[in-house]
Amino acid sequence: DGRLVQELALHEKKVTSLAFSPLGDRLYSAGQGGVVRLWNPRTGEHIASTPARSSRILAMAPLADGSGVIAADQNANVVAWSADFD
Repeated sequence: DGRLVQELALHEKKVTSLAFSPLGDRLYSAGQGGVVRLWNPRTGEHIASTPARSSRILAMAPLADGSGVIAADQNANVVAWSADFD
């Protein structure tokens, strides 16, 4: 019916990338604010965040084994983080 079910609203600037973990139990978001955030997509709970190496993430994808996420930034870097940023 097109109704809003959930809103994840901690980013201060435009969100440009989203990536679900292979099992769907984690959602990563990033964009122009220089921060990568980790969410529980079922509850909307913000779990953790980590600074990106650049102020703008262009694309993200989960690692195939579910151990983290990989991102490309505006400075031609490809960076990987562990699943929970530890």
